[in-house]
Amino acid sequence: MGEYYNWVNVDKREYICPADFDCGSKFHESMNKDSTPLHALHTLLSGEWKGDRVVWFGDEISVSDQSPYNVIRTMYERSVDYGNPGDAFDMICETYRSVSCLFVEAENQVREEIGYYLQGYQEKGKYEDYNEHAAIELSSRFLHLSLEKQALKYILLRHKGPEIRDKFGGKR
Repeated sequence: MGEYYNWVNVDKREYICPADFDCGSKFHESMNKDSTPLHALHTLLSGEWKGDRVVWFGDEISVSDQSPYNVIRTMYERSVDYGNPGDAFDMICETYRSVSCLFVEAENQVREEIGYYLQGYQEKGKYEDYNEHAAIELSSRFLHLSLEKQALKYILLRHKGPEIRDKFGGKR
């Protein structure tokens, strides 16, 4: 129980999830000076996310079109487009791209998530166990896990696809 948070880049439609770093996603679990997700955030803010609107967003927060903050109104508009006005957390998790996987510190959690999909594929020849819109692109140079609405959830960039597939028993 409690509120779970992600660091969300509203402009790039990306986020990092503390749980992907094997760190708790609650406020006190991930907000300390030695927090791996905070180090990842610092890296992003110094580079790819520099100048972007970034929020520390919890799953119990509702967004409103009446907010005095433009970034919150933007999130509200996107939640309306998603079909769930005011509930931006699910919209973020299902349509924004997780970039946690860009960091080697998150590799184990991301591999585990991809492993669930690969195991389902090996056992049943399809991915429907978890999400009827999910797909793993095994033919790609890198192994990709895509989720609903064509949003790229995980991309492992540090390893070539065959290395990852071999780890989970897949074919080269």
